[in-house]
Amino acid sequence: EKALESLQNALKIRLQALGDNHLDVASSYHNIGSIYVSLEDYEKALNNVKLSLEMKCKIYKKSHPSLLDSLTWVIFVAKILPSSQITF
Repeated sequence: EKALESLQNALKIRLQALGDNHLDVASSYHNIGSIYVSLEDYEKALNNVKLSLEMKCKIYKKSHPSLLDSLTWVIFVAKILPSSQITF
């Protein structure tokens, strides 16, 4: 949980410094999502990895490999949740 707190603080700093359409901010959301997976809080994990993917879609062209990595994470987490909890 200490790692989660540190990542959330880093996200706040990055949002203030870089805005909400920056690759470093997308990476922060992805990292927070990864922590939530390890904590088995899959709803929060899905929310964060989806935010990361959405940002990367705005930043990269559709064929960029980073999008596939983020989409893979979204699918991985979504498959863990009951379908009633998944919203896109």
